[in-house]
Amino acid sequence: MQKLLMQTSGLAVVLPALLFSTSLLAAQFEQTGVLAGTQAQALQQQTATEKAGSAIWIDVRTADEFNAGHLVGALHIPHEQIAAQIAKVTQDKNAEIYLYCRSGRRSGLALDALQAQGYTRVVNAGAYEKLKEQAAEQKQQP
Repeated sequence: MQKLLMQTSGLAVVLPALLFSTSLLAAQFEQTGVLAGTQAQALQQQTATEKAGSAIWIDVRTADEFNAGHLVGALHIPHEQIAAQIAKVTQDKNAEIYLYCRSGRRSGLALDALQAQGYTRVVNAGAYEKLKEQAAEQKQQP
């Protein structure tokens, strides 16, 4: 009983610290300009869901393209910055990561950069418009 109490109290200390560090990480990204406003919130949500095994979606287009429209919950990291910025999103080399852009070319370049860093579960999801259409079709199906 005493051992169980000690283990449970340890969780009570570690869990709030983990949640606090995630909030600090998102706030730091927002301040440095890596992530803006809703992206910092998306990172907090993704960090929580990543622990539950959900995929990470990253839009590798330009900031203007991202601001014009993007998939819900997607983070924005331009393809030329992906190698330098990915560790701020996840350091798990086995994380499930989906990349997309306008046509699939830039997401292909980003995929190559992540694979070169040892990320193993990276997918070039292709073109944003096509993904958006597929999502709309899925919503229409009963």
